[in-house]
Amino acid sequence: MTLVEKMKAEKENLLTQIAVLEMHIRKSPPGKLFILKNGVRERWYVDSPSGSSSKGRAYLRRKDNQFAEKLGKKAYWEAELEDRKRKVAAIDRWLNEELSFISETENLLDRSARIRKLISKEDKLPDTIHDWLNREHPVNSFHKENLVIETKMGMFVRSKSEHIIASALERKKIPYKYEILLEFSEGKAYPDFTILHPQTKQFYYWEHFGMMDDDQYFSRAVSKLRQYIRSGLVPGVNLIVTFETMDKPLSVQLVDAIVDYYFV
Repeated sequence: MTLVEKMKAEKENLLTQIAVLEMHIRKSPPGKLFILKNGVRERWYVDSPSGSSSKGRAYLRRKDNQFAEKLGKKAYWEAELEDRKRKVAAIDRWLNEELSFISETENLLDRSARIRKLISKEDKLPDTIHDWLNREHPVNSFHKENLVIETKMGMFVRSKSEHIIASALERKKIPYKYEILLEFSEGKAYPDFTILHPQTKQFYYWEHFGMMDDDQYFSRAVSKLRQYIRSGLVPGVNLIVTFETMDKPLSVQLVDAIVDYYFV
């Protein structure tokens, strides 16, 4: 499923939720809940709807408890409704921009044969998965003796958790490379996994931090995340980040869910 298809599916899901919320609101009693808070104490009032015989704001007493609870639920549904409408509007804006997208790259290359010749294969995103997988990339040479755990496809990784991630990608036939060079305008890094989305051909980077209960490791992890973010990678968008501690190891179920969400 492409990203556009995922966004359209999410919009349909939101519209269904909106219809359900609007039905709940229509079945609720008239009036709007108003909450006045003094410290931890709350006082609930009801604002009468326009056009009703009663006007103004009325305090809801204990004897009105059942009515008040219905208004409380209605207030919650109205807030949920507003959130979902805003999400739909955001998706519509994104889809409009994406579907009307005109490639500046192709415009530039059409205008200049010299630039087209200037751009090497390494400068381009891969045309095919096979093309990318067969390219030579600089790899991390740090403590190569720690690459001792082999995946089914013959990739050697450093930890059991990285083996879980690599195995999930291999099972679902998601193309990836392990610890290859990623250069920034200021510095470089070797993300644990560089992943090529099989449909969009966009790159994703997966960094797993496996000893977050170790103070020194924690500090290095924060520094690496800061470097990624300053260089333009966005966690949850094109940077996938997972964590674990001694008491909370990485689970196969979580990794499978992440792979399905981003790539399947």
